[in-house]
Amino acid sequence: PGETTTYYVSIGYGPNRLCPQSADITVDRFVRPTVTITAHPNCVTTDNTEWQASYALTGDRDAIELDWYVDGQYYNQQTQHINGNYDIHSGNDSVILEVVAHSEHCSDTAHVALPYYFESLYLPNAFTPGLDINNLFGAVGSGVIEFEMWVFTREGLLVFHGNSIEEKWDGTHNGTPCPQATYTYRINYLRKSMPEGPQTLVGTVTLLR
Repeated sequence: PGETTTYYVSIGYGPNRLCPQSADITVDRFVRPTVTITAHPNCVTTDNTEWQASYALTGDRDAIELDWYVDGQYYNQQTQHINGNYDIHSGNDSVILEVVAHSEHCSDTAHVALPYYFESLYLPNAFTPGLDINNLFGAVGSGVIEFEMWVFTREGLLVFHGNSIEEKWDGTHNGTPCPQATYTYRINYLRKSMPEGPQTLVGTVTLLR
């Protein structure tokens, strides 16, 4: 029923209802909530770790309680609109937002994941071919869907070209070790978290021997 309702029944023998008996039962109103989450932006990045979220609810608000959780932990803000910052040192690859709406008898849960993307590529400014560590030059980043890199000498000679972020320069050209010097690189790349389109990076790296 739409409201808490008591139902009655009365019985007896014959038209005069001799030896009448009666009974009643009360049926509680079940408040069935439905909740959804709206969050923005749709991801978090190194340059923008802030996020905001809010819930939309159907049902009798006076009979419904809501609880927010962030990454599985009860959140300190328990309002319709919440906000926070992604901890880039947490090791998590996303922020999980969850809200639970519950009445006395029913509940509903909504959740959303905000993935984390490195907004900028990391590139070292020097490397040492031939050693056991730091012996390759290339970019580090996540969520890269397009990538291309060129490395040139000071005179403009192309010594390396790669079409994937996994491809690194080992400091050679046509199998011959390149001399210690400063080289120029150019990188064109596109990330899933970059609605502005492909980006270009130009810089220098020092090869040490």
